[in-house]
Amino acid sequence: MKAAIALALVAAIATSTPDTVPTPATISMDMNSWGRRVSEWSIDPRGNGHYAAAVPNGFARDAHWIVRRVAAGPEGYRQLRAVLSGVERRAGGALPCTVAITDGAYGEVRWARPGGKPHAIGYLAGCREPATQTAVGAIIKADALVRRWSAKGRIIEDRKVTS
Repeated sequence: MKAAIALALVAAIATSTPDTVPTPATISMDMNSWGRRVSEWSIDPRGNGHYAAAVPNGFARDAHWIVRRVAAGPEGYRQLRAVLSGVERRAGGALPCTVAITDGAYGEVRWARPGGKPHAIGYLAGCREPATQTAVGAIIKADALVRRWSAKGRIIEDRKVTS
């Protein structure tokens, strides 16, 4: 009898679904100012992706939209995920924003898992609430990290920015 119970218990454990960390997501972000795209990027769980930005900026007459490959590897992806962990926890909701400087950068960060519903959160850099400022600081840090990774990446697109 004890052997039958032990066998049933082992079978139940073997077929149960353990609580696991969700499948890693492709993380993407866009940053805009005054209706113009400033930068955007996307990084998959292997650390591969792209970074794009208007150079020298989106408002210059001679601006170009430059897209570069990024190859940060799995460790880079983990680093990016750690920087954005507090922001990811808020995805699907909204950052508080009752007092804002309205001409700051704004955009959205997205997490897309294979077969899953994407989670996203919008941001406005001019929001003054401490929780929002913390999140925006993490987003800006993530943008700088991906931009740095892309610095030596191959240019895959270079086009003139039109007004």
